[in-house]
Formats: sequence, structure tokens, C-alpha cells
Amino acid sequence: MESPETFNNVAAAPFFNAQLRRVLANPLGSLSDKDLYARCQEYGVNARIWKRRFAGLLPEVSRRELHRRRGHGSIYEFAFKLAGMSSASVDKVLHLAEKLADKPLLMEQLLSGSQGWSKIETVAHIATPQTDKDWAGKVKDLSKAALEAYVQVKRREMTKNGEVVEFTPGGELSNNFRTQQWGTFSFPASPEIEKQLRLIKYELEKEKGVTLTFNEVMQVLLAGGAPQEAQVVIQVCPECAARKAADVESRAIPVEVRRILQAIYKGYCGFPACDRPGTSLHHTKRYSLEKGHDAKSIVPLCKIHERLVHSGLVENEEDPPEKWRVLDDADKNHPKFAIDRLVRDFRKEPIIRL
Repeated sequence: MESPETFNNVAAAPFFNAQLRRVLANPLGSLSDKDLYARCQEYGVNARIWKRRFAGLLPEVSRRELHRRRGHGSIYEFAFKLAGMSSASVDKVLHLAEKLADKPLLMEQLLSGSQGWSKIETVAHIATPQTDKDWAGKVKDLSKAALEAYVQVKRREMTKNGEVVEFTPGGELSNNFRTQQWGTFSFPASPEIEKQLRLIKYELEKEKGVTLTFNEVMQVLLAGGAPQEAQVVIQVCPECAARKAADVESRAIPVEVRRILQAIYKGYCGFPACDRPGTSLHHTKRYSLEKGHDAKSIVPLCKIHERLVHSGLVENEEDPPEKWRVLDDADKNHPKFAIDRLVRDFRKEPIIRL
């Protein structure tokens, strides 16, 4: 006679089999939202890394005409079928390889895939054989956002000094960053209009919690849904702000200090000559080194300038922003450099797991 335990197991078998079938049918269903998102991040980053390594092979594939010997009608067909690369991306990679023919260190970064080709493209129009080593170091050490900001500053300096700088479509900043010039959306816009549109875009994105294109922003404007600008009088108690600023227990910046910064910077990036919204509140003395939230030591920055400042390439950082100056190299002996390096490493791409 079967024991009660055996009977219970037999009776429960259909239930467990159904559960097993559901798990096997959807193995990701058992993941938490956090684990699923982490896996998406890991796979996404690794996909980008392998894709840029594939892109680094294309100049040699083209030179050998390997794509023809493998039965592909063109290198565009080869790249699309093997890696899903668009024709425009293939053209940019091959053109970039031609521009780097006399710049061996940047070329090595491209061919090895150690750095993204779009990141190298940012400096290709400004680098020379004499500055190849310096720019290769910047490509390696800086994030793409910081690199774009750095190139922007250097390009202005070169133009101011009368040097000839070659501009190519591939060399334009990917964020279409412009200052005191006319920006182009689908029509010419004055600097003031561009500034207001960028701030409206930022406020709408913050309100909706999603990234919007300028086309979507214009749709909201035409529908009459733009944020209404109101005259707001910001009242701040100096004693309250000073007391809150001295609070070292929390990294959260007190609302009183945020009000002071809003009154000073009007919601824009504090970096000299930048008209983008200030999306990050940056401690110029580094919170890890000097805890506190003194408004005099906090500057709102846009993403690209926040990355630039955290690369240690800004001199006089603790002075008002109008006195800031971009350096050629970071001071690696400064205490801030170690903090900035930790921040950079925290933001780096994860290691590939094969």
C-alpha cells in the first residue's frame, strides 16, 4: 500500500508539471524587475562593445575585399548581415580610418575596438599627427560627454587664435551643442529662442519622466501644453539656508540651498557660455572631501560639462564659474583627482562576461 507521502506527491504532480512548463516557457518570468533590468544593461553594454569591435575590422575587410570573396555584394551588405550595421555607420567608419591614416594611436583604438568609433570621430577633425598621442589619451580617459565638451572648448580656442580647423559632418558634436549662434531645428532659431526651447524640453521631460525629441516638444507646444512661466518670488531665510548647508549627515541638497541656486542660475548650466539646463548640482569642493552644502560651492551643470569638470580639466573650480579655465591635462596630485577617478570608474562599462 502506498504511503500518504507517495499519494500526496502523485496528486501534486500535475500541479508541479504545470508550474514547470510555465517556468520553462518563460525562464525570465522568475526574475525580479531589478534583476531583469540589470541583465538588460549587461547585454546592452556588451552588445555595444562587440559591435564597435566588429566596426574596427571593417577597414581591413574593405582593403582585402573579403566581403566579395565571401559572397556579399558589397561591404554594406556584409556589415548589415553580420552585425546589423547601417550603411551610414559603415561609411563613417571607413572615412574615419582614412582620416586616421597618419595618426597611429587613434587608428589603433579604432581597429582594436578599445574605444567606440563615434567617440574617436569626435576628435578626428581636430587631431594632428603631432597631437595624436594627446588626443588618444583624452579618448581613453574621458567619457564621450566630457570629450565633446573638451573638443568644443579647444575648437573655440583654435578659432580665436586664427588656426584653421577642419569641420566634417562626422566631427560635429552629437548633442548639436551651440552657444551664442543660431541653432537649427527645422527653422533658424535665435540664441534666446533656442535657450527657451531647451529649457522647456528639459521641464517637459522631467514632468513626463521620459526623453522627448524636439518634434515631440513642438507637438506639445502647438497643443497648448507648454509649461506656463510664472513670476515666482523666491524667499529664502539666510539663517535657515546656512544652518541647512552645514548639515553633513545627508548628501541630499536642502531645498533652501536649491532655491538660492535657482535664483542665481535660473535653471541653466553654470559653465561659462553654456545655455543648456543645469541637470546636476555639482559640489566644486567635492562632498567626499568637504561635507556640506554651501551654495557658494555648488554649481548646476548640464551633463557634458558635469562630465568635463569631473575629469579634472577645470582650473579655478572653486572660484565663480566665470573664472573657470579648461586645462590641457588634469592635476593627478590634486585630492579631487582621486575622487573624480572613482566617479569615472563607477560609471564605466561593466566587464564582458562570456
